[in-house]
Amino acid sequence: KNISISLIPYAGQVNLGPDLRALYQPTPPTYDSPREKFDCIDLPDSAYAQLSLPNLLSASPTTYPMTAFTDTFNTYIKNFNNPWPVQLDIRCKPWAPVILGSQNADALKDAINGLIAEGTTSIHLGMRYALTFLDPASLPLFKAVVPKNSENAGLMPESLAARPYGFDDAESLKVIILMTDGENYEFQALNDGYQSGLSPIYQNINGDYSIFHEPRAHVKRPSNGTHFIATGHRAGDWTSAPYQRKDTDPPPLQLTWPQVWERLRVSYVARLFYEDAFPGDAEMSYTALRDRFRKVEGAASMNAKMQSLCAMAKQERVVVYSIAFLAPKVGQEQLQACASSASHYFEVNGSNSAAAAGLSQAFNTIAGNINQLQLTE
Repeated sequence: KNISISLIPYAGQVNLGPDLRALYQPTPPTYDSPREKFDCIDLPDSAYAQLSLPNLLSASPTTYPMTAFTDTFNTYIKNFNNPWPVQLDIRCKPWAPVILGSQNADALKDAINGLIAEGTTSIHLGMRYALTFLDPASLPLFKAVVPKNSENAGLMPESLAARPYGFDDAESLKVIILMTDGENYEFQALNDGYQSGLSPIYQNINGDYSIFHEPRAHVKRPSNGTHFIATGHRAGDWTSAPYQRKDTDPPPLQLTWPQVWERLRVSYVARLFYEDAFPGDAEMSYTALRDRFRKVEGAASMNAKMQSLCAMAKQERVVVYSIAFLAPKVGQEQLQACASSASHYFEVNGSNSAAAAGLSQAFNTIAGNINQLQLTE
């Protein structure tokens, strides 16, 4: 009755679920199609340099931008006939929200069995939320999601309303088990200015896209043209207004940036809407525009953030176990450095059957160690 377990699936992002997400970002972007299950947030660099992760219930309330429903990864350099975002490359996954402070073993097992393997690994994000969910500063957050009555499913049982206990509570034991089968892979997110608000892109009733380019008036183009037609049978032409095929058609719709990204890949917009409008202009090239739209963080920076969080966790007497499951060398090194000691690190390799047996043995050993720590402390 005293044990509670939080489960934090991570790939390129961590999906908090709608209840927790609303305590960090209360106003999700408006899309044309429902995106209720995409509940990830983009954290600033400062979030990895401090013990606590402030939220709306903190003494100093903080909000964060939501992770955009956008495909910043896929390039399709050789084929621009398919403009749509690819679900595999949307960083926030709808099928694996976190489970906070559960005592329901069946629910935890079902969630684990339902996990789907994905790439774009962001181990530092998993560690960030692991430490957050053990941090006593998150007590208001925990209280906010306690069910009010037996019919409210909630995220955690009411008996856990006093958690997380203080780091210095002699009668509590806080444990993180950090596991990966990979290594940190470059992190991508939309830059400020392209996450909300109106874009210069228009779509007409026929599905043709055009874009307003008045700021580039000094670049050679038709003198009467301010709107470049990016798609459709007149693609490549310039007009003096958002393109519509017939005067009797309704005015084209000016899209918000969220509407743009749920329709079109970042690479598609960079090539057809900018580079094709100004061929030879370095500032409007495909590469320049992709870099303007998105920010990219390398693995070395992500590793440094991860190790900073690991150090803070261990400083607060959190016991950190780590399991490198068929992970590459860099992933193994990072997880070993994160663990509380060499004996808290487990490396699982071999064939499928051997790896499965090794993983089971690792968790059994960790369970035994935790039980022993409970008895001694």
